This record gives sequence, structure tokens and C-alpha cells, in this order.
Amino acid sequence: MRAGWEALHSSLIRSVRSLTADKNFNTLKKIEPGLQRFTSPIGLLDFLTSKGGNLDDKDEIYRALVTVVQRGGAESELATWLLWLGLWPGLDAVFRRALGFYFAAPEELVSDIGDRFTYSINRADLSRIRRVAATLTRNTERDVRNGRLDERDEQARRADMPSDDCSVLADTHPQPDSASTLGLMQGLPPAREIAAIRDWLTPIVGADADLVIGAAIYGEHQSELGERLGITHAAARKRFQRAIKRIRQRLEEER
Repeated sequence: MRAGWEALHSSLIRSVRSLTADKNFNTLKKIEPGLQRFTSPIGLLDFLTSKGGNLDDKDEIYRALVTVVQRGGAESELATWLLWLGLWPGLDAVFRRALGFYFAAPEELVSDIGDRFTYSINRADLSRIRRVAATLTRNTERDVRNGRLDERDEQARRADMPSDDCSVLADTHPQPDSASTLGLMQGLPPAREIAAIRDWLTPIVGADADLVIGAAIYGEHQSELGERLGITHAAARKRFQRAIKRIRQRLEEER
């Protein structure tokens, strides 16, 4: 059951040991002066995962890494890897505790933790968080658990996505004499329109932006999208439903 989880860890380790990671880390240190004392990404991880060290000091590093991710740019990917690996012991505990909810499909747990953790990083309000490390892991576990329970309720209610799930994006296409829900300019060429929609979706649903666009705008079935993304039909359906829920929440917030 842990094969996929351990494979993710190994992949992350390989990524931070690469020459590209070293190069981006040098740039990262210029952006965040608090990282300048570390000579390499691995040196930083050794400090974060050590039992010693000042907790406030470590938390400031996590705060800096989250800031880099939320800012975007070439260094954000490395910052994400460092957050994953620095918090791996806590995330591993989340994995172990959540296995009982995924006994029939443990491979989905890896994807769900990844989605929830990424969402927690991108949506973290650092001005209101005292302990970044604890908050990210705690929020990830809460969202994984609640998401699984929501899915069980959803599966009991329906076997597939209803046709009106895509209606949340119905106003993303500019129409004559009407305003777009997303604030898009009227008359955008199709390619620019899709790019604008993707830019709006990404901060909300992360990597699932293309999944939403494929299903809601191009009308692709979730089984086709899942096959192209390398995930199961059930996983694609669940990720789409979760993305739609987040989009609705955002639109309600902006009303």
C-alpha cells in the first residue's frame, strides 16, 4: 500500500539533488535572505528534519518557502519540494492515519494528500498563522478526511457527475452585451480566452485547472480526461467535483 507513497518521496529526493535544484536554490537564497546560511537544498532539509534546532527558526523557513510558492516563478517548484520533504514526517503520519479510509483504493490517498497539501500551501494566509508547519499538516489531514467522507456521501447519492456540474463556468464565455462572471473582456480570441480562464482557475484548483477546462468547456468525459492524466475514472470524477466545489465557494466569496 505504501509503494506509491514511497515512490513519491524518492522522486522528490531526486529532484532536490539535481543541478537545476542547486541553481534555483542559489536564486532562492537571494530572494529569501534567511536561507543564505545553507549551502544546498539538502543542507536545508537536514536542518528542517533534525530533532534539534529552534522551532521558531524552522517555522520562519517554512513561512519563507510558502511565500515563494504563493509568489510563483521558477523557484516556486523547488520551494514546494522543500516543503514536501521538510514536512514529510508529519505528512507520513497523515498517510498512515488516513489509510483506513482508503483501504479499497490506497493509490488514491497519495493523490488526495498531494492535492490537499498543495491547496493548503497556496491558500495559506500567513498573516493569521502562528505555526506554519503544524497548520499545513493539520489542514491537509482535515481536508483529506473530510473529502473522503464527502465522497462516500456523494457516491451514495449518484454514480456520476450530473450534467449541471459544469454550469458553474457557464458565464466564462463572453456573450454580447453581458459581463463574464470571471471578469473576462468581451470578444477575446478563443486561445486567449482559455488562457485567461486557466489563469483564473489555477490559484483556486491548482493542477486541476486543465481537468476543469477539459470537462466544463470542451465537454470531455471524465473517463477520457482520467486516461490522459494517468488516473482512474473515479479519481478524475472526484477531483473534478472537488474543483467545482472550490470554484463555487470562490464565486460566492466574490459576490
